[in-house]
Parts: sequence; C-alpha cells; structure tokens
Amino acid sequence: MKKLFIPANPNSTNSELDAKVIIKNIRTRQELIGNNLMEVIDDYPDQLRVVIDELVSHLSHTQLDEVEDLIVNNYCEEN
Repeated sequence: MKKLFIPANPNSTNSELDAKVIIKNIRTRQELIGNNLMEVIDDYPDQLRVVIDELVSHLSHTQLDEVEDLIVNNYCEEN
C-alpha cells in the first residue's frame, strides 16, 4: 500500500493542527478496526466470506464504488 508523506507546516494554524489530530485519530481507528478484523479472521478463517459480505452490505453505492476503485487500482494485476 502506498503511503502519502506530507511534511509538517512550521507555521501551522490551529485548524491545521486540529486537522492533523483528526487524521491521526482516523488512522488509529482504521488500524484498530483492521487489527480486530484480523483477529476475527484468525479465529474463524472459514467465516471470511461472511464477514466480508456483512461489511459490504453496510456500504452505500458511493462507498462501494470507492472500494471497487481501490481494489482495481491497487490490487489487480495488469495483463
């Protein structure tokens, strides 16, 4: 997975600093959710399809499009 590096602004405003805290919290939450999912899959490997189907069923059409784009652009092999 590609990671984006944005250098810190030495003259950050409060709103920029708040945004960095929000982004850090989102990344931390994403990591925790990912870790929890991995634990579930480790404990119940035969339930992977069920877990994926359940998560996907809660996504909107826009979110489904974004997930599909992510998969195609990052994980599908080019012929």
